[in-house]
Amino acid sequence: MFSSRHNSKLFRGLEGDDLKHFIASYQSGRLAREQLVEVLKDKINQVVREDENVKKLSSQNYVLEMADSIGYRRALREAITLMNQELDNG
Repeated sequence: MFSSRHNSKLFRGLEGDDLKHFIASYQSGRLAREQLVEVLKDKINQVVREDENVKKLSSQNYVLEMADSIGYRRALREAITLMNQELDNG
């Protein structure tokens, strides 16, 4: 059985057969997760390039746009972290 201690975000609300099915699905989806991680990394790089756009620097909403961009990148990184987690074998 797998320990939910280190993967509490992944296992939240799952018990019994649901947990077993989730673990099997998660493990079999490794290639799909790896591809999604690459897509998300590309999106982060795209946002960084857009942030470096000189036109944005002259915008009156520059601070708001940067805050939005930082939050967006943070959310993408969190998704990447969740998809890269290995299941702890307990």
